[in-house]
Amino acid sequence: EVFGGAGAIWGFSEVMTYRNADTQTFWRYIALIHGAIFYVRMLLQMKDYVIEVVHPGKKLEMTVQHWVRLLQIFSAKMVLEVFGGAGAIWGFSEALSLRKPETQEFWRLQALVVGFIFSIRFALQIKDYLLDVMAEEDKEEMKKPIAPPPLPTKPNLELTPATETEPTETTGLLA
Repeated sequence: EVFGGAGAIWGFSEVMTYRNADTQTFWRYIALIHGAIFYVRMLLQMKDYVIEVVHPGKKLEMTVQHWVRLLQIFSAKMVLEVFGGAGAIWGFSEALSLRKPETQEFWRLQALVVGFIFSIRFALQIKDYLLDVMAEEDKEEMKKPIAPPPLPTKPNLELTPATETEPTETTGLLA
């Protein structure tokens, strides 16, 4: 979905003949902006999935600091670990002269497999981060003091003098 968002804009701009040598830089930025939007969308979907599956019925409240930290950690991990893993196989095969025109597709598949494996690892790391945030929230909830139950109100202990009643016909006279 992330690359598809960027690739859709990039490809569609070419199909519609909007992208040419003069406008290529402009469309590159537009495609990358869409890729970034879809990346954030993917993170939100992962957050919702983790909560729905692991903690059904619970809501995760992410602070701005949590979101900033998530983007700082995982945007770097996406580039360095996922893209870097696939790129390392691709570049290493060329550096060792293993990748030639006749073996290029073999090495492309190897690089894509490594990239896929690292993207699964990437998703699991995000899941762990979200679970840590939820555990942190639970710890904060536990730290809140529990208010003691309210004390019962003071019973009315005032004595009121008894009033004498006059005998009536129904009660009769008891001597």
